[in-house]
Amino acid sequence: MADKPLFKPKPHQVWVGKGNLGYRRSIESAGTVAAPLLAGFSFTLLVLLLPTLGQKNTTVEASGNVRVITESQAFSAIPEVAAILLLLAGLLLVGSVQAAISMRFHAHTPGDYEEWYPQFFREDDAGEKPPGWSCEGADPMAVGTKWYGGWPRKRLFDQVVLANRWAAWARGLYHAGIMALLLGLMFLVIPPETDGNIGRWVLFAVAAAGAVAEATWISLLQFQEQMKKRARRPAAS
Repeated sequence: MADKPLFKPKPHQVWVGKGNLGYRRSIESAGTVAAPLLAGFSFTLLVLLLPTLGQKNTTVEASGNVRVITESQAFSAIPEVAAILLLLAGLLLVGSVQAAISMRFHAHTPGDYEEWYPQFFREDDAGEKPPGWSCEGADPMAVGTKWYGGWPRKRLFDQVVLANRWAAWARGLYHAGIMALLLGLMFLVIPPETDGNIGRWVLFAVAAAGAVAEATWISLLQFQEQMKKRARRPAAS
């Protein structure tokens, strides 16, 4: 059975888009502005945390007696977990940047096609279909006296599909990177046994609340999108 064509414009519909008009612009901003800054922040925290990992031996010599004192310089009770999460956050956010760049490569607009391929857009008072403008699954379409070629209509739709796929990757990596960063901060501020004062536990509670709030926000966004898709889905006959 042949696959059904995805490009199915409604009557009098020139362009067929997929998703909200501002969706890809928001992903582009997150992937090319916020993600690089957060990735740099994650790697910076990791570099600052590395010297505190493990234990430090100090040799003390007094009156011919040598003693080795082992002391921990760790700010956190489990700094290794925090370091892993911060490294993971930086890598995920870098991946989000790469996906956003790939998305932008395919994120075309109708104005781009009209500027670069003006031969497919023209005024024709005669109202006759221009020859040679059709492509498989897409015919020229007139709005008033202006004709829009079938090739740019179909081409734009195909590019938008690819752009949305990369946008989904960029968004998923960005959300995962944010969660890894917040969890890394949460584990970073867990106080060691020797420094379990109330202030440190309040700091941990705030970090944990931030991670929970972000996870809730991401889950609500996913739930809303699933509900919208279900509402747009045609009812089964």
